[in-house]
Amino acid sequence: MAELLYQRARREAQQIRRSARVGTSGLRDLIDIAETWGASVSVDAMEPGLSGFIIKNAGDPAARIYVNGNDSAERQRFTLAHEIGHLVERDSLAKDNEYSFMDYRNAKNEYNLHEFFADEFAGELLMPAGPFIRTVRDHGEFTAAKRFGVSVPAVQKRLRRLQKNPPPVAHR
Repeated sequence: MAELLYQRARREAQQIRRSARVGTSGLRDLIDIAETWGASVSVDAMEPGLSGFIIKNAGDPAARIYVNGNDSAERQRFTLAHEIGHLVERDSLAKDNEYSFMDYRNAKNEYNLHEFFADEFAGELLMPAGPFIRTVRDHGEFTAAKRFGVSVPAVQKRLRRLQKNPPPVAHR
């Protein structure tokens, strides 16, 4: 059976977690991952509602990721993980040399398979299914948010995704 998109996103995140340290606060660990993939990262003030974006022009040696510095630390972490998801998808799946994605909060009409992949990737990178499910079950959503360095809405979205597409039994 062919691998589904959410499965591929989660698998890519799991592979990165096996080779890189992913902490629970700050951006340094995620910046290191982005740089390993050849991208540069900037955190700057942006317009309200814009979480971040990634851009790679055909002639550029590397992608550039931008994160909204006005957002909470937890939101910045998820945004950076999400942008890394775009980077991984474009590099490992599509082999693209030119792309850009702007990520706005609450942009339901702009949600597509690229955004879905990046969200699934970020969820697995920051909140690996097994430990995440056990933490929520044993301690609740607020503790999970603190433990994994994300917001409560990110925890709730991850829970909905895992309920819809549960991980294999070995990862629970």
